[in-house]
Amino acid sequence: MKNKIIFILVVLLLLCSCSITDKDIETNKPAEEEIPVLKAEVDYSNLHELTRLYEKYALGINLDPYVPGFFAMGMLHEYGKDEEFIKDNIFSMPYEQIYDFAPLFFSDDVIIEKENITYAGYLDQYKDIILEPFEINDSVEDISVLYGRFIADEDGIRHWLYPVIYTVEPCYLTEDEIPAVLADKIKAGEQRFRIKNIENIKDLENAKKIYTENGYGDLFAQKTYEISSPDDILAMSERVNSEVYNEMNASYTLTKDIDMSNAEFTPIGISKSYMSYLDERNPNNMGFTGTFEGNNFTISNLNCVGKSSESNEMGEYLGFFSVLGNGAHVNNLNIENANIVYENNFYNVSSGILAGRMLSAIVENCYVSGSVKGIGNVGGLVGETTYDYKTDDSSLCSEIINCKANVEVYGEDWVGGLIGSNHRTIVTNSSVSGIVTCDKIYDDVDMPMGIGGFAGHNVWADIRNCGADVWVKTMVDSRCVGSFVGLNEGDIYECFYNSTTSNWKPS
Repeated sequence: MKNKIIFILVVLLLLCSCSITDKDIETNKPAEEEIPVLKAEVDYSNLHELTRLYEKYALGINLDPYVPGFFAMGMLHEYGKDEEFIKDNIFSMPYEQIYDFAPLFFSDDVIIEKENITYAGYLDQYKDIILEPFEINDSVEDISVLYGRFIADEDGIRHWLYPVIYTVEPCYLTEDEIPAVLADKIKAGEQRFRIKNIENIKDLENAKKIYTENGYGDLFAQKTYEISSPDDILAMSERVNSEVYNEMNASYTLTKDIDMSNAEFTPIGISKSYMSYLDERNPNNMGFTGTFEGNNFTISNLNCVGKSSESNEMGEYLGFFSVLGNGAHVNNLNIENANIVYENNFYNVSSGILAGRMLSAIVENCYVSGSVKGIGNVGGLVGETTYDYKTDDSSLCSEIINCKANVEVYGEDWVGGLIGSNHRTIVTNSSVSGIVTCDKIYDDVDMPMGIGGFAGHNVWADIRNCGADVWVKTMVDSRCVGSFVGLNEGDIYECFYNSTTSNWKPS
């Protein structure tokens, strides 16, 4: 009996062993060769065209309830189907009609029907934006594309703009979904896309990272230059006025005195207006936004004559710097025997020897001498100072520290020995001597106003420990005239004027 039991156990062990071996052999059989499944290549051409047109007609802005209507207007214009809605170059259409077109381009949850609203706008002012797809994520239900944005100016120079992420849903339109007026432009059954979301990336460091990772790191390379001749100054003007990002933000160092007597000078930091300064896609601050170290050297005999008869978007400004923009810092610079003149009668031209305008910039330890002539916002050092309102942060004041001027200033409104109009700016330890003259220049009936020995207008600004030794002359009836400040709506602390020189009396 015992032998039978042992025999049965041995047989069972052998059977188990065979079973395991067979399983192992079966498991280790070479797998049949897998045939790769190739995913059909997706045609994104209609998607890229949709986003390009959105940049053109909706300015690439984040979605809100009104955007689908404005974009639908633009698309009718693009397709040449807007004749009946155009009068005097203005497009006008009630929302109930626009609502027929908006679902062609936007997902249902984006469109919010509005009643009793008529959309109106100009359609010929928008410019083409160049979109370069950096990354495409296709999850079948929706597609997101990270684009780099660029715009070309009139000289063909390409400028980077803040990047953007578009999220869209793919769709195939039926004949019933296509309005009859667009039946010859949009085909039923064709691959189309509807916009679901738009994310503008306006954080500067994040934008730089995105462009650098996609081969555009050279756009942000820090540039430095030494200035030792009139030609160097003219080259600086050309580079900065190109509005190339890293040229506007470059660092300059003056290495010797320079005589500009024979130079045909153009102010540094002129806005070309290839794109609206306030467009949220535009990363540039206005004007020169880098640093200029003067090393106490002198630029002499600077001559700048402006003749503009019409304004660009932000006005025009005359001086060594047209505009000192947000972040600009000018130190230890002397400009002597300068002649800054505006010869036409367009009012919106600010003038000063150092700068026509400052926007959240800093000027420190600078001296100017010479003459300035303009109409409004005319100052010996700077025509107009304020903060960079593009940032919507009024705490980013301009600053003028330890500066001096010996000047003759001539203008009509907001005219001052050191500053024409001082707004959101802190001025400390600065002084001016010379003559300020007010006369009637502009062809209107308004009385000149805001004439002062130090500043013509001081509004929401501080002037501390400053002085004026200026003869203030008014050649016509004027209002808001003062030996130190013409019209003060700010704060003035521990300042003085020379009453012998500056004792203003009507002429």
